[in-house]
Amino acid sequence: MDDNKTQKKTLTILSLVLMLITTVYGSGNVSVSYRQMTYVGIIWLILAGICFFFPAGLIMAEYGSAFHDAQGGIYFWLAGSLGEKWAFIETFVWLARLGCFG
Repeated sequence: MDDNKTQKKTLTILSLVLMLITTVYGSGNVSVSYRQMTYVGIIWLILAGICFFFPAGLIMAEYGSAFHDAQGGIYFWLAGSLGEKWAFIETFVWLARLGCFG
C-alpha cells in the first residue's frame, strides 16, 4: 500500500465563480454556432426548446397544483417548499436574470 495520504479534492468558491463567468460570457457563441449550422441549427433549436420548456412547464404545473391557495407566484411557492430565506434569494436571482438577459 502507498504511505501517502489521499487528498480529498474539493470545489472551491473561486472555481464556482470562474465557471459562472465563463458560462454567462461564453454563451454569446451559441448564436454564432447555430448560425453556422444553417438549417440543421433549426432542429437543434427546437430540441433545445423542448428540453428546456417541457420540464420547466412541468415544474410550474406541479408548484401551481401544490400551492393552489397561495396568493402570489414563485416567491410563495418557494417559501412553502424551501423556506423564506431561499425563496428570497431565488426570486432575486430569477428577477435579476430576467432584467439582465430577458
